Amino acid sequence: MMKKIIKKYLTISLSVLIAMGAFMTNAAPVFAERVNGIEVPDVSVSIDGELVQFTGDFGKPFVDKNWRTLVPMRLPMETYGCEVEWDEDTRTAYVERTDVEVAVPIGKNYIVVNGTKIEIDTAAVIKENRTYLPIRAVFEAFGGIVDWDGDIRRVVVQRDETTKDYIAYKNNQVSRDGEMQAMWISYLEYMGMTKTEKGFKKEISEMFDRCVELGMNTVIVHVRSHGDAMYPSDYYPWSRFATGTQGKNPGYDPLAYMVKEAHNRGLEFHAWLNPYRITGYGTYLDQTCEDNPVNVWLNDDNPSNDRWALKHKGEYYLNPSVPEVQKMVINGVEEIVKNYDVDGIHFDDYFYPSMNNSDPALWFDKPEYEKSGSLLPI
Repeated sequence: MMKKIIKKYLTISLSVLIAMGAFMTNAAPVFAERVNGIEVPDVSVSIDGELVQFTGDFGKPFVDKNWRTLVPMRLPMETYGCEVEWDEDTRTAYVERTDVEVAVPIGKNYIVVNGTKIEIDTAAVIKENRTYLPIRAVFEAFGGIVDWDGDIRRVVVQRDETTKDYIAYKNNQVSRDGEMQAMWISYLEYMGMTKTEKGFKKEISEMFDRCVELGMNTVIVHVRSHGDAMYPSDYYPWSRFATGTQGKNPGYDPLAYMVKEAHNRGLEFHAWLNPYRITGYGTYLDQTCEDNPVNVWLNDDNPSNDRWALKHKGEYYLNPSVPEVQKMVINGVEEIVKNYDVDGIHFDDYFYPSMNNSDPALWFDKPEYEKSGSLLPI
């Protein structure tokens, strides 16, 4: 039962904070104000396809100095069918609909849903006698979905039954006049992420949400960074960035989830591969599993494959001049494009070893190169 509050002397309209950076779009914007000397376009809100009209005392969206977009909340929440109350003694906003009650204390990085505390990354604040709440956390507590349409700078709120329609709409909005607007998400992000299925899915979803908020239409995501795989592969071991241990099955398919979630947001998904690097830059030989091809070739007492992986400046790389290695790289790409609805494959050879023709220690694949008949120096 929602707490009944008698309000004295203070009228506070509830508002909502959208955690997104302000940015320019291709459409001609209407500028609401200047923030840090830069003009910021207006923001609108729709619920189930109906535009919310902010008039009278409900307030007007604005962008704060930290590039956070704040949108008045009472009208959207009441439009959504919620009751909204304010407890001045505890400085807490209460929002209720059917059998769900959400308590949002001011200045705290959490909300309380039916008595359960849920951590959030944005604290509620008060500005000019209005309370600003985290829109995504509150609406999701009521089973809704919150998205951001960067083309028209609109916060889009949908109920469960209309989610599929909105996703279909977003999937038709990928192109920005033929220009790719992409965000690279590397294994360095994985290193700091939770190594559980629930944690990974939550954090990658938040990354994709942020990409949409920033106006991206494509994500380029590391799928193979160190001779490994963020999916069940026939040729490479599980990435240690999925579980913390290379070769360990996480019990779910991270790539399948990422492709689905990207497409649900209207984002193209491009698989990013480092085709040759095995160790270095975050993964060392003692962190590779025994099934890693390098370990297999180094320990199988078969001299014919001893040069399929080469050590260079203390790190291991696949030898791209070896036909068997070339075939493995190709097979690794084929299994991705056959099994996943990816929109592109990116090869990144930035970490190809630097070589020196006059220093035998830095020759890398020079013996194979010379056998090819080329007369150019390495």
